Amino acid sequence: MSNNNYKSKKEHKYAWLTGLVNRCSFLIVSISVTACANYEYQAHPIEPENTVAVFYQRNQQDSGLKQFLEANNYSVEPWPVSSWDLHGLTLLAIYFSPSIQLAIDSISVKQAEVRIAGQRPNPTIGVPTEYRTEDRPSPWLIGLVSNFLFQREAKREALRDVSVFQQEAARLELENQAWQMYSAIHQAYVAHYAAVNSKRFLIRQNELFKQHLTLLEQRLEYGQVSEFEISRIRLQLQQNQLDISQQEYLINDTYYALTALTGLDVNQFKNKALGFDEIAHYSSFNVDNILLLKQALLFNRYDINVMLAEYQAFEAALKLEIEKQYPDINLSPGFVFEQADYIWALGASWVLPLFHNNQGQIEKALAERELKRTQFVQRQTELINELERKQQNFIDRSKAYQKNINLLESVKQRLSELQKQYSLGYVDSLALLRAELEMEKAKQALFAMKLNMIRSLLAIESITQKPINQMIDIRTMIQQLTAAVTE
Repeated sequence: MSNNNYKSKKEHKYAWLTGLVNRCSFLIVSISVTACANYEYQAHPIEPENTVAVFYQRNQQDSGLKQFLEANNYSVEPWPVSSWDLHGLTLLAIYFSPSIQLAIDSISVKQAEVRIAGQRPNPTIGVPTEYRTEDRPSPWLIGLVSNFLFQREAKREALRDVSVFQQEAARLELENQAWQMYSAIHQAYVAHYAAVNSKRFLIRQNELFKQHLTLLEQRLEYGQVSEFEISRIRLQLQQNQLDISQQEYLINDTYYALTALTGLDVNQFKNKALGFDEIAHYSSFNVDNILLLKQALLFNRYDINVMLAEYQAFEAALKLEIEKQYPDINLSPGFVFEQADYIWALGASWVLPLFHNNQGQIEKALAERELKRTQFVQRQTELINELERKQQNFIDRSKAYQKNINLLESVKQRLSELQKQYSLGYVDSLALLRAELEMEKAKQALFAMKLNMIRSLLAIESITQKPINQMIDIRTMIQQLTAAVTE
C-alpha cells in the first residue's frame, strides 16, 4: 500500500510539472502573439466615385497650395492667383499631379524595405508535445525548444545597403518625374504661345486682305483691274480665314493640354490669364560654352543620377552574395521533460558548402554590375553626342533668326519709303497695302524662325535637364513638397 502511495505522489509530482510546463508554454505563446499585434487591419477600398469627387474638389484656393507657392518664392498676391506663368503652372502640377504622389508613395515602400533589411531575424519557439501509451510514470513528453539565427554583421550591412541605394534611386526618380512634368508643361506652354501669337498675325493679314479686296472691287467698276486679280485675292482671303479657324482650334487644344497637365479640372482656369513674359528672354540665350552644358548634363540629369544609385545597389548586392559564402549560425537551445528525466539541449547548425559555395550567385552579381556599368557609359556617350547635335541646331537656327531680323529691317525700310511717297502722292493706296501685307508676311516668317529657335532651345533644356528659367528649381520644389507631406 505504501508503494501505491509513493507511486501516486510521484505521478502527482509529474502531473504538476506537466501542468507547469503547459502553463508556461501557453503564457509564452500568448505574450508572443500579443507582442506581434502592433497593427490592426483596416480596410481601405478604392471607390471610383470618391476618387472622381476628389478630383473635382481640388481647387486653386487650397491653403496648402498657397503655402507651397510661398515656400517656392512665388507671388500669391492677390489670392487666389489670377494669372499663371510657366513657373506657377509647374508648381501647380507638382502639388496636384497624381504621378508625383505615386512617386512619393514608391519612396515610402523603399523606406519600409530599408527598415526590413535592418531587422534582425526573430527567434522561433517550439513546444514539442508527445503522449505515449506505455505504462510509465508519466505518458507525456513536453518541452520548450527555441531557434536563434545569428547573421554576420557584414552580411546584414550589405543587405541594408542594397535597400538604401534602392531608396535613393526612388528619391531621384521622384525628382525625375517632376522634371518630366515640368518639361511637358514647358512644351505645351510654348505650343500655346505659338498658337496665340500666330492667330494675331493672321487676323492682321485678314484685315489687310479685306482692304485690298475692297480697293480692287472699286477699281473693277472703272475697268482698272481684271476679275482674275480679284479672284486671286478672294482665294487668299478665304485661305486666311480657314487658317484663322484652324488656329483657334489649336489655341483651344494647346490650352486644354497645358492646363490638364496641372492635375486640375481645366474649367478652373476660365477667366485666368496666362503670361508669356519669360519667353521674351529666350532669344538672348547663349549656348556657346559647350563645356558648361556638358557639366550640366553630367551632374543635373536625374536619369544619370538614378543609374549611379542603381549601380551602387548592384555593388551592395555583390557584397551580399560574397558575404553569403560564410554561413549564418543557427542555435537551438531547448528543454524537454521526458518521463522522469529533465533534458537540456543546445543544437547548432549552419549551411555546409559541400556542392557549391555561392559561386554562381557571385558570378551573376558580377555580370549584373558590369552590365549596369556598360549601360551607364553607353547612356552617357549617347547624351553627349546628342547634346552637341542639339547645340549645333540651336546655333544654326539662331543665325537664321538673325538673318531674318535683318531682312525684316529692309522690309521696314521699304515700307517707310512707300509711306513717304504715298503722303506725297507718288504711289497709290493699293501699292501701300501690298507693302504692308508684305511686312506682315515678313513678321510672320520671323516669328516662325523664332519658334524654331525656341524649340531648339527647349531641346537643349530637355537633354541637360536644367531649366532655362533659373527661378525654377525642381529639386527645391520636391523638397518643399515632401516636407509638407511628412509634417
